[in-house]
Amino acid sequence: MENEQAPPAYTPVDFNPRALTPGQVDELTHKLAGPITRLLRTELRLERERIGKLRDPRR
Repeated sequence: MENEQAPPAYTPVDFNPRALTPGQVDELTHKLAGPITRLLRTELRLERERIGKLRDPRR
């Protein structure tokens, strides 16, 4: 295809997680908690479906 362009070149980022301020760590944690929780719940649900125990007896 003639109109395809090459992807942009990789530019390394100088990121030092130890240099984050406590506020930045809190913000990062807050942003990651939701997506990680959803992924874990999905994995647990799929595992229960796989073994045939979709209903949680604790509820």
